[in-house]
Amino acid sequence: MKYWKLASIVIALSLSSSVNANLISNPGFESDFDNWTRTVGAEIRIWDPVAFEGNQYLYGQNTNAFSVWQDIDLFSHGYTAQQVNSGEYSVAFGGMQSGWGTQEDSGTISIHLFNEEMTELGSSSLGAFFSNHTWVSRMGTTDLLTDTRYIQYRFEGVRVEGSNTDAFLDAAYLDVQAVTAVPVPGAIWLLGSGLLGLASISRRKNV
Repeated sequence: MKYWKLASIVIALSLSSSVNANLISNPGFESDFDNWTRTVGAEIRIWDPVAFEGNQYLYGQNTNAFSVWQDIDLFSHGYTAQQVNSGEYSVAFGGMQSGWGTQEDSGTISIHLFNEEMTELGSSSLGAFFSNHTWVSRMGTTDLLTDTRYIQYRFEGVRVEGSNTDAFLDAAYLDVQAVTAVPVPGAIWLLGSGLLGLASISRRKNV
């Protein structure tokens, strides 16, 4: 019960300081691939390990590589051209990554910035990463470039061994915030999500 209360406080604080908070829809794949585009092989996993939050997360099934992505229209989230072009905003992005056993299949979180004509303006990557059966928070920031209209959040998994690509992603995160504002790191959102995950696990054990 204590986890639920603490998680609620943390998430409430993050939401109160940032109107938009997480701009990604269906960040934990609880609604399968709603709002995501994927390549062949990108599938949903529910166990071994258990999800970081909720009941589902992303992995690659019977494939040597896969990717998923989601395009975010800043204007539809209330941002204006004046804000985007002010040079006073940054993009925070990341998610929770894990893997299976001792395998070294890697996953890469990246974002790509596009203008209104869908011409890529720039990108930022957290680099290839693997974690053995442990959820690890991955987070980075980059400047919001002038003329950005769309931000594409992308995750790419690459197989090193085995038959699946065991590069797991849960709790995907992306937010755009004013650099001059009191920052609310994506880690706060992920902390709240983590506490909810602990609460869920605790509840399962008590059932």
